[in-house]
Amino acid sequence: MWKKLGRIVSAPVRVPVNLAKKGVDKVMDAATLGIIRHVLTALGGYLVARGYLSESDVPEAVGAAITVGVMVWSYLKNRRAKAAIQVALAMPQGSSEADLKAAMK
Repeated sequence: MWKKLGRIVSAPVRVPVNLAKKGVDKVMDAATLGIIRHVLTALGGYLVARGYLSESDVPEAVGAAITVGVMVWSYLKNRRAKAAIQVALAMPQGSSEADLKAAMK
């Protein structure tokens, strides 16, 4: 089950991870993604020790978890950007970026 799920969902995670390494997404940079991968791998080791996963299932499970995390991150980031656009459109013409930031709080 984990192998099939890992193959299905791990391919899309490669694009955002590679973009983050190139500096496209400065919020979730390569260092942050590396830490997340290590934490998930450690969690996978714990689950293997407890017998919930086999050792060969860990990479697929980590890939699936990263994919879900990237999807949630993207949704939250885009939701915030959409809200900022709506607030900016409702503001009077000539408003500054500082005014937008104050209105978003």
